Amino acid sequence: RIAGGSADGDYTTLSDFMTILNSGKVGIGTTAPSYDLEVNGTARFMDSIMYTLGTGFYMTKAHDTNRPYQYIGRSRGTSAAPTAVVDGDGIGGIGFRGYDGSGYQISAQILASVDGAVAAGSVPTRLNFTTGTGNGGGSRMTITSSGNVGIGTTAPGQKLDVVGTVKGENFRLQDSGSTIWDMKITPGSGDYFWISDSNDTNKNLVIAKSTGQVGIGTTAPAAPLHVVGKSAGGAHALLVDGDGGSGDQPFQDQYDSLVDYRRRHQVHRHGRRPGGYRHFESRRVAARRQFRKSVDKV
Repeated sequence: RIAGGSADGDYTTLSDFMTILNSGKVGIGTTAPSYDLEVNGTARFMDSIMYTLGTGFYMTKAHDTNRPYQYIGRSRGTSAAPTAVVDGDGIGGIGFRGYDGSGYQISAQILASVDGAVAAGSVPTRLNFTTGTGNGGGSRMTITSSGNVGIGTTAPGQKLDVVGTVKGENFRLQDSGSTIWDMKITPGSGDYFWISDSNDTNKNLVIAKSTGQVGIGTTAPAAPLHVVGKSAGGAHALLVDGDGGSGDQPFQDQYDSLVDYRRRHQVHRHGRRPGGYRHFESRRVAARRQFRKSVDKV
């Protein structure tokens, strides 16, 4: 035991400072250490803490003059002769444990591991986040060394790779410039799903939840397909392209709707053409037949 007085020269009132048991256990601030080194109080380490576990040599170290910082490092080999880690090696982690009445359960972790070939100046690393009720939990999110994020998968192939259901009101697509497309549902009610520009000034496509009706150029579709407006050139509101080229079947200005076309088409088919009526001219018979079949289903 190592003890000291409450003041310089005081040898009458002594307090234990450090205890070394015959088992070799050292206690600081305690006279009954249960571990090789047990400190009851605040400990300060100016450099590194090093230890060996399994096939690796581990080190933790506070190392940043600008902010509080802690890193965990690992090598293979020994402290005197470290060797490079390899793909799949665990580098370090942080575990969170809760006492269940009989023991501690690790129910959440952040784990770092090598994620590829190691070379001079390059140790590709991934992070894995786990949560659960015990036994380390299950993997919930992974960030690979390339920056891909996986939720529900440990092998994300894209910047964000989700296996499961994603819930949200708005999904935004944006290129490298200022072009933005939003896909969203009506805030609050969710009655409509639409695709629009970023300011919602042009709801280019709208689908009604209750009826399944689709609107193009309108936010209140009143039919299974409700189109308001014409093409950019102003030629027609609806164009059916049967062969990808010369078999175009446009709705001209004089047709008010699919129903109007069907009525006029049936009249023409029975040999009567109303004055001023211009029927469709098809360059390809196959394209015209395909269009008639789709109209007859309306």
